[in-house]
Amino acid sequence: MKRLAGLGLLTLAAGLAASGCASTGADWRERYLEKERDASDLASQLSEERNAHSTAVAQLEEARARITDLEGENASLRSRPAEAAAPAPAGDEMGDTLARLKQQGMDAYQTADGNIAIVIPSDINFAAGSKDLTGPGKAAVGQVAKELDGQFAGYTVRIEGHTDGDPIRKSKFTDNFELGAERALTVLRSLVKDHGLAPERLIAATRGETVPVADNKSEKGKARNRRVEVVVMVPKDAALAK
Repeated sequence: MKRLAGLGLLTLAAGLAASGCASTGADWRERYLEKERDASDLASQLSEERNAHSTAVAQLEEARARITDLEGENASLRSRPAEAAAPAPAGDEMGDTLARLKQQGMDAYQTADGNIAIVIPSDINFAAGSKDLTGPGKAAVGQVAKELDGQFAGYTVRIEGHTDGDPIRKSKFTDNFELGAERALTVLRSLVKDHGLAPERLIAATRGETVPVADNKSEKGKARNRRVEVVVMVPKDAALAK
């Protein structure tokens, strides 16, 4: 009887040991599979980060190429001989011009250095975050072209792109300088291709968000800052009405 009891205890101990080993093996296998899943997740995250980095590098190179193109076009325009400037408009003519532009939803003023700036709000010209002219924008540029080819014929013209202070987030442009440059160049090309202005008269420039005319803390102020200014470069010896 004692021998049978001893054998029973040995059998029970062996069963418990086997059960413990099986349990331990299952635990280790689960831990191994969990580590494999973690490694797979990390590999996926690394792949996504690499793709995002490659995309950012490509966008940066594209932006640099655009800036190089703009600089080349401006250099080409500056190297061409300018047309002889027409006589400065008389005071009454200047007043009539400003009045007509304001009736078209634009503003114009004489700058501190004696030039004439025609302001076209970007809300008229462009969709948000876009460099392409809208229908009303094309009409506004056409009105400006008539003035540049009429009363201001022969003057050199600098086309400046301005933006509000909001940083670029969703559009393809790197920053507000690039957006301003693209919009200025769009207006320049329209003046040349659609309205026949001599390209050697025109210079595209960007000011980005650096020259605001209103506070960027309000939507109304931002709307005023989003604009294109067509600056007529008046000769220094010309007498213009204040």
